[in-house]
Amino acid sequence: MLSLAISPHFAGDGILLAGTEANGLFRSDDRGRTWTRLGQEVIAGAVNSILLSPQFPTSADVLAMTGDELFVSRDGGQTWSQWATELNLAEGLAAVAAPQGLAPGAPLLVGLLDGRVLYS
Repeated sequence: MLSLAISPHFAGDGILLAGTEANGLFRSDDRGRTWTRLGQEVIAGAVNSILLSPQFPTSADVLAMTGDELFVSRDGGQTWSQWATELNLAEGLAAVAAPQGLAPGAPLLVGLLDGRVLYS
């Protein structure tokens, strides 16, 4: 496992999302007892970082970062699309933060493997 996101309401909902090194993204709704693969039609390989909306699961936004792409789900991981950004992400992603949440148009901070930090 490369990354783990814990629901802000984990005590009540038991939701976890895990990013793996070679097999994409998984979700558990039962505190990790069972797992379901998510987004396999668009997310393959390593998932380096996962962000959940601060209001998750009420606002079911999820952001998943692979080596050079960002993917967003607005329905808790059922469907995925590429995150629209004007940033050039081809340099390789190291970290991502969404200080104002994951709403469309909200700013992102993206750390690149070469040490630079980009703001969108």
